[in-house]
Amino acid sequence: LCLIISFCFGGFPAADIVGVLMWLHRFGFQTKVQAAMADTCKQWEGTTNAMLKLMQFESSDDSPKPTPQQKYTHNLWKRLDGGVKYFNSSLKSPTALFKSGSKEMVAIGQADIITLPFALSSVADAPETSNALQGMLNAIKPGALLVYLDHTEGGQTELINNLAYWCGMRRIYFMKEMNYAMPKYEEAEILKSYAKDLDNPIPRESKITAIVYKKPSGYSYDRRMKMSRREQNNVKQAQIRLKKSNPDFKLFRPSFY
Repeated sequence: LCLIISFCFGGFPAADIVGVLMWLHRFGFQTKVQAAMADTCKQWEGTTNAMLKLMQFESSDDSPKPTPQQKYTHNLWKRLDGGVKYFNSSLKSPTALFKSGSKEMVAIGQADIITLPFALSSVADAPETSNALQGMLNAIKPGALLVYLDHTEGGQTELINNLAYWCGMRRIYFMKEMNYAMPKYEEAEILKSYAKDLDNPIPRESKITAIVYKKPSGYSYDRRMKMSRREQNNVKQAQIRLKKSNPDFKLFRPSFY
């Protein structure tokens, strides 16, 4: 069995870990998964542990026969290797993300799949946030995937696009204006608590954009010589747009230059 490492940053990350497990199961990947998650809301650690405990369901002689759903979630749980690591981190306070060798940066650099669900729309558009995001994108290893999911309204999609191009990533999937709605059974108190931590309301329904980026496997070997003229132009245009939208924002020089 091979090993896939997943890192989920923000936006109900516990559900994202289950989503990665479901996707691998659906397409028949026989692999173990090491998972880590980071979020500004501390209660997600407890929610994650409670969810994993439910997935560990094992029937005894005295207990009723497990349902198909219980068998399915238990099979997902068996794919986890070592549980789930939790980091209490935020793009609004990105100091730790800048530190080379920080736990968050190490986890991101080791991950094969990084998910970024509804993280950018929940924080203010500031140079500090953009710098933290740029540091994350630079830390992603060659061949890894970044799955971005966020509300269509706002400038977060343009920001992630420009920074991804600048950091040498390629967009391999794009879909916008998809309908998104919170489940009706989602507890209002949990959403209120999450909104309080973020200082931002959580919409129950909205249009969303989904993008998947990949950092090319040849990234660390003279990447600039392998870039097409179109890719080089995309990087230059991204730099112009980033500087125009926020003159105070400092761009780090990617390693392929």
